[in-house]
Amino acid sequence: MIRSFYQFWIEDAGGGPLVNPVELDRRRGSGRPNAHHNPLETFRPEGRIRYNPKITKRKPREMPEGRWRDLFASLRSNRDRALLAFAVSNGARAGELLAMRAADVDWGNQLVRVYRKGTGAAQWLPASPDAFTWLRLFLADLGVPLEPDDMVWQTLRRRDRGEGLRRQPMNYEALRAVFRRVNALLGSNWSMHDLRHTAALRMARDEALSLRDVQAILGHAGAAAPPRHPSPALPGL
Repeated sequence: MIRSFYQFWIEDAGGGPLVNPVELDRRRGSGRPNAHHNPLETFRPEGRIRYNPKITKRKPREMPEGRWRDLFASLRSNRDRALLAFAVSNGARAGELLAMRAADVDWGNQLVRVYRKGTGAAQWLPASPDAFTWLRLFLADLGVPLEPDDMVWQTLRRRDRGEGLRRQPMNYEALRAVFRRVNALLGSNWSMHDLRHTAALRMARDEALSLRDVQAILGHAGAAAPPRHPSPALPGL
């Protein structure tokens, strides 16, 4: 595609450069591609274009402890503090956390149930005591107990969508708005995925967790699910 652009610019538009900088790989022969083509046969591929740069892999971005404290201190509600505390302690994806219902919280064992992206398989994940403390404070802010099928994460303001004023389930755009406000305040560009990376690297450094355990908690393909009551050595906040 890049070669075709330069070819158009040279032949049709009459501009530079005079030589196409994206050459074809003609190690199998020389001259113009398909120069001796039989019109009764289909054209063969012209060969691999030499300009084929490798895509560099981004290193996981771990949030330093000081940056995490700054980010956490900039949050404006117990809901946001609880949600981000869960994300940084067990590395669950944003969509997996936002889909949590009241029945997915095991207070006694400090576990939350998420449904994994792609497979939809249910998995219980540990979380830090601080995450459950902030969650309890957020639920107290709601003022009404949740039914087992109620969504855990809800909007802070009530909206009328034909059923009277009531809170709505928090969606991904609302979560992105939380990060936009904090990033604008701090001059940063953190995201939920950075919290997932941070959780993964913290767990990887914990001697009580094997890499297999970390893979399972993160929900990576091919990793066995952790036990229903895993080791309490999961890193906290």
